[in-house]
Amino acid sequence: VGVSALVHERGREAYFGAYGMADREAGRPMARDTLAQIHSMTKPVTGVVLMSLYEDGLFDLDAPLSRYLPEYAGVRVYAGDNADGTPRLEAPARPILVRDILRHTAGFAAASEKDTPAKLYREADIDSRGITLARMSERLATLPLAYEPGTRWLYGISVDVQARLAEALAGRPFGQLVRERVLQPLRMDETAYYVP
Repeated sequence: VGVSALVHERGREAYFGAYGMADREAGRPMARDTLAQIHSMTKPVTGVVLMSLYEDGLFDLDAPLSRYLPEYAGVRVYAGDNADGTPRLEAPARPILVRDILRHTAGFAAASEKDTPAKLYREADIDSRGITLARMSERLATLPLAYEPGTRWLYGISVDVQARLAEALAGRPFGQLVRERVLQPLRMDETAYYVP
């Protein structure tokens, strides 16, 4: 119901416009200082944080993820159900690579799917906001992969694993890394995951 746009050209503001409503029910129009939820922008921000650590030489894109996050050393791939209905699990043909979590080819299940790995994912409450990134990663690593790493694309939790990897590599909380490596350099002083 509302939109704003800002264009900078040659280091100067060339255009600003705000249209529609910031709060339709209260009749409050969009303005220059309207706080907005940017939802999926967390994904490129996470990518920038992780790739800045790559530029610092802290990891190899083609290394197994387990080199940096040991909980992924023993992952298994879902290979159908046994006669008794329990999942049949197999070792993957190759490990999850760091590159896989950047391109959503790690094999992680997606909660929205209808298969057994997705059911197990939902039951493990992986998406809970009440757990740390470290705990999320530990839980995720115990679940079967929905497919072999590197064999298909499935959008899902890989960005959260990127955030956990950044924490592990830098030895600092992800929120601090976001502030240091993205928000402060860009002077994004009013940007946060949650509005205070």
